[in-house]
Amino acid sequence: SEPLLDAIVRPQILFPAYLAGFNLAESFYLAMPFLSWQDIVVGDPLCAPFATSTLTPDQIQKGFDKETELPGLFSERRLTALGTSNLNMTALKLLMEAQNLQAQGRPQAEIHALLSKATALEPRLTGPQLELAMAAEVRGDYDDAILRYRAILAAEPNNIAALNNLAYSLAEHKGSAREALPLADRAYQLTGGNAGVVADTLGWVHYKLGNPAAALPFLERAAKLESRSVDVLVHAATVHADLKNLTQARTLLDAALR
Repeated sequence: SEPLLDAIVRPQILFPAYLAGFNLAESFYLAMPFLSWQDIVVGDPLCAPFATSTLTPDQIQKGFDKETELPGLFSERRLTALGTSNLNMTALKLLMEAQNLQAQGRPQAEIHALLSKATALEPRLTGPQLELAMAAEVRGDYDDAILRYRAILAAEPNNIAALNNLAYSLAEHKGSAREALPLADRAYQLTGGNAGVVADTLGWVHYKLGNPAAALPFLERAAKLESRSVDVLVHAATVHADLKNLTQARTLLDAALR
């Protein structure tokens, strides 16, 4: 059904490959210009009548890597690629194992235990650090979350999520709004003021510093950008109420209740 010859298998590649010892599947694969086209290959994919040598089972597949719980060849190639990052190799293996368990739908506690071991060995694993920090916040362990956010920023000073979340945790849970302010401001500048959650954090830090007038523009912007976030709406309502703007506060609280 192919009206053109763009995707047709190239015989000048197919037959020399087959005669050179490649099997049928390999030969056709080499000779196909495109994948996912309308070619249909009929034949035994492993047929190789001109092969001069036979691959051993170890050359075809390497079983499963016990450390990463991934197919051996895939694990080997992935570790080689990750090894260029100069990160701790044992930590990378633990990370790969955790990602594999996550893909299998295994319990979060099991996955986080591996990520904790990985980040203990290699604090520069910012992705796992962020996941563990957010999990720590959910269970109310703000000290652990703060340590992890600081580790992220040591490796990536402009990580917006870490800047924002650290600022909020310091201001809300540690009474350290003064330390939080430059962090929240940097996150806000990096987003160009276009992230409602970040604007909310900066406004709330100003409020915690006792300056509701400075907080209001950021919280109003946050409420517009995150009009379905209860926390953001309540923060904005709180500041309006503090400034005696009771009508605006009531409107925001009604929206939060809805």
